[in-house]
Amino acid sequence: MDTEALAAELLNELNLDDAELTTLQAQIESAIDITKRSAGQVDETNPTAIKAVKTIATQLYYDRTLSEGLSRGVMMMLTHLQAGAQYADKA
Repeated sequence: MDTEALAAELLNELNLDDAELTTLQAQIESAIDITKRSAGQVDETNPTAIKAVKTIATQLYYDRTLSEGLSRGVMMMLTHLQAGAQYADKA
């Protein structure tokens, strides 16, 4: 996944200043790592994977420690990605 492109999209979506670009890139890198470790090998062009990364990065931006854990929506996306990875392994 292109962290710079995703960061630029999130800057726009979250209406943040350009000064936050470096922070968002770091959060996106963490979110990609969380997604891959949670769901295994994922297709980086999969819209669900991209949405999961952007959502996790947003959660990390506003709550760096994820004190409430990941949201139910993210957990659902990760579950779908896990199922897709398992299906791809059997094909």
